[in-house]
Amino acid sequence: MSLAASVARFAVLVTVLPAAFVVTPGCSKKDEAPPPMPSATAEPVAPPAPAPSAALPIAPMPPAPGQAPNTLAEAITVTKPQMKDSTSGPDEGATSLLNYWLQKNYAWSQLEAIPASAGAAFLSSTDAERGKRICGAGVIQTFSKVSDNPKQHEATIATPEGVLAVGAVGDVTGMKQGGQGRFCGIASGVQTIAGAGGAQVRAIRTTGYFDTPANRGGGAGGGIGNLRACCQALQQNSVSMPPPNNMYAAAAASYCNASVASISNPAQKDAVLAGIRGALRGVPMPAVCR
Repeated sequence: MSLAASVARFAVLVTVLPAAFVVTPGCSKKDEAPPPMPSATAEPVAPPAPAPSAALPIAPMPPAPGQAPNTLAEAITVTKPQMKDSTSGPDEGATSLLNYWLQKNYAWSQLEAIPASAGAAFLSSTDAERGKRICGAGVIQTFSKVSDNPKQHEATIATPEGVLAVGAVGDVTGMKQGGQGRFCGIASGVQTIAGAGGAQVRAIRTTGYFDTPANRGGGAGGGIGNLRACCQALQQNSVSMPPPNNMYAAAAASYCNASVASISNPAQKDAVLAGIRGALRGVPMPAVCR
């Protein structure tokens, strides 16, 4: 190939090559359509807070086990909201009151300080009379033991005040089915029970004491005579309790008997009871000792 022909061919190539690298308009990245803008999203709005409701009355909370109210009046205040009529045994209020009474052995003087009601008034205006004291004497129609330690009995008594369905704490000396008895307690509700011939009887549910010398002297304020009853109960427990509790009860009984023989002032009773508690080493004291 001649020199002139080569030069001419090279010139053609130089002219064509730049055209191959020309970028087509519209294909440049900077000319692409911008991505769509994200749409505005509304912030979540919390629903309006409900208007505060009116405060509801709160019933007294019962004490925890082992923390029974210190007085009978306080125990009635706590258990009264639970007091109601029943058809299948003691109502809730009566049961709670009895449990507290077993723990504290409220004194007879505290029971007498509670306002009294009459049987007819209670049966006709039960809601207004709940938590009041009712006492009545008559024939014990039924009588059964629930527990020996602490002492707890169930009974029904036909009295001029009406039939009393009673939960009895403490001493029941001389009380038996078919015998006579007087009972004082806190009335909680009307308990429907089966009477003679299966008839339904509206009995007054009461929780408290049979009227016996030991119960009248029991609890706070009991005198030296009550301490003697305490010594006897401790001696009985020392025979019936399993070891080592029987040994503790025997030691407490010995201390009790020695103390009763040496004191003459009822004011010394609290110190004697403290010594009995120490001798028992955590074993529950008989109800008559409290």
